[in-house]
Order: sequence, then structure tokens, then C-alpha cells
Amino acid sequence: MTFLWTFSDGYVCESPDERIRGMRLDIVGEPALDELPCNDAGTRGALVRDLVPGTYPFTVRAIDHDGVVVYEASSTFFVDGDTTVDVALDPL
Repeated sequence: MTFLWTFSDGYVCESPDERIRGMRLDIVGEPALDELPCNDAGTRGALVRDLVPGTYPFTVRAIDHDGVVVYEASSTFFVDGDTTVDVALDPL
């Protein structure tokens, strides 16, 4: 499954990013994915493998260079084969 993120206020992260150190993706029942790049070679998102079919709550956070969460979004998604989740993070 693929997570793709944007920012509701129009912010666009670059690589390397001056404002965001990294992203954190928490999927209930799965190990957290820490220190994901905000922009990985032009892709703003993450690939998650080996999820069994079902519904998953998640939270994705953008963390600044001081370790402070500056953007966040939470929702749920359903996996049944290849799935793409588009999420817009809101500033905190």
C-alpha cells in the first residue's frame, strides 16, 4: 500500500527540507515508521508492505528539526490488494 501526503496549507516539502526533519507514520497494530523523508526523490509519501486485508486506523505526522510535530492527520484506510491513501496534513 502507498501513502501519499500533502499539506492543507499548501506547504511543499523539498529534499532536503529546511522546515521538516522527517515524517512518522503510525498504523494501529503495525510497527511505527519513523524518520521517513518528507520528500523522497520527488515522492511525498511512503510504501508499506505486508499488510493483511482489513481496516487500519493511522496517524501521520511531520516533525521539525527540534522534534516538534508541526503537521498531523489521522483517519482509517481499508486494504484489499493494492491500496493508495491520499492524506492532507493540517498544521498544528
